[in-house]
Amino acid sequence: MTTRRHVSTPDLTRCEHCGEPWPCLIARSTDELLAMIQQAAPTAVQCVECGTDDAANYTDSVREDMIARQLCHSCRFWLDYVAQADNPRIFRVEITPGLPGHYYIGPEDAGPFRGFAGRKFHFIGNDGRDVVSTNVWFQGDIPERFRDRLPVNARLVE
Repeated sequence: MTTRRHVSTPDLTRCEHCGEPWPCLIARSTDELLAMIQQAAPTAVQCVECGTDDAANYTDSVREDMIARQLCHSCRFWLDYVAQADNPRIFRVEITPGLPGHYYIGPEDAGPFRGFAGRKFHFIGNDGRDVVSTNVWFQGDIPERFRDRLPVNARLVE
C-alpha cells in the first residue's frame, strides 16, 4: 500500500496536490495536524483593557476587530455595550445582589423567535421609563471591571 503525501499551499487554505480544503487529512498523523494548526494559529491578542491573552480564534470580522482594538473577546463584547450605555432599549438590573445583569429589549413585532421564549418582563428605569416587553434578550452578568461604566439603570417588576 502506497501512502500519499499531500502538502498544503503557503496560504494554508487548500492542499496543493489534491485541492482539498486545508488541512488535507490524507496520510497525516495527529502530531503533524497539531503542528500545522499551531503554525497557522491566529495572532494572539493581549487585551489593553484587562491584560488577558486571547488567541483571537473567532470569525474573521471579530478576529480583525479584536486585533485592531487589541481587546480580548470579553472586553470587546462589553465595550460595545459601554458605547451604547444610554440606549433606551437597554436595561441593567441587579436581580442577584451585587451581580447586575444586562438586558436588551427587542422589537415587539419580531415574530415567533423571541428572547426568553416570549416571557413578559416589566422594567422600571431609574429615569422613569416604564417598559413591558415579551422580547427581552440577556447578554450576561456585567463583569466587575465594567460595572462603573455600565451602572444599574432599572429594576425588574415581578
